[in-house]
Amino acid sequence: MAPLGLGWKARAKKELALMEDLTPLLRKLAQGKEISGLEVYDRA
Repeated sequence: MAPLGLGWKARAKKELALMEDLTPLLRKLAQGKEISGLEVYDRA
């Protein structure tokens, strides 16, 4: 996300919004398998 020219606060907000949208899709694609590091976004 660096090419967007965002500061760290704005970049963090964009990342959380993106992961909120992607998490259900990633879980579906993983078919029940664990995705390392994904639980961090569940608590955000």
